[in-house]
Amino acid sequence: MKFWKNHKHSIVGAFSVLVAGILAISISGCQLTEAQMKVIADNAGLVAAVTWIGVDNPIPEVKQQVSGICTVIKDKAGLVKEGKTYMEVLNPLLEQYIEDNVEARYRPLCKVGSGQLLSGIDLMFALNPEWLKQQDLATSLVVSFCNGAVRGLSLTADHPVMKAALSNNAVRMKQFKK
Repeated sequence: MKFWKNHKHSIVGAFSVLVAGILAISISGCQLTEAQMKVIADNAGLVAAVTWIGVDNPIPEVKQQVSGICTVIKDKAGLVKEGKTYMEVLNPLLEQYIEDNVEARYRPLCKVGSGQLLSGIDLMFALNPEWLKQQDLATSLVVSFCNGAVRGLSLTADHPVMKAALSNNAVRMKQFKK
């Protein structure tokens, strides 16, 4: 705990630099291998999940449901063709999945979580439009994104990344209650 207090900003800063570096590489124009693209997609999924958790702070049951939604995204990723967004193609399917498979009390946050993931996928492809030109590649990158998201959703509350993501919740709650 003392380590975290003393190094919180440097850990968060290092994580931010890592994400910025990955995004910079992806948009700098250099040729990436498929393996490098998958690492970028995996990290983008992790960041999307952790960002959503940092904002909404869902309970473990909701995070587990959103992990299941990742499986649906992976299974349906092939439905999205070049020129369409993942949000416009998959969101109606995910909303139906949520209605059919998620308890009513968890549905609103699951819909927000699934929207965050789809937005993250669309952002990844907006920054790298050439990745969409090959359907098989795009689908494998969505799978990597979802694998990263599941990893982010499974991080424990005492993980340094989660502590950083959740560190401002108390401040936001005080502002919200005013």
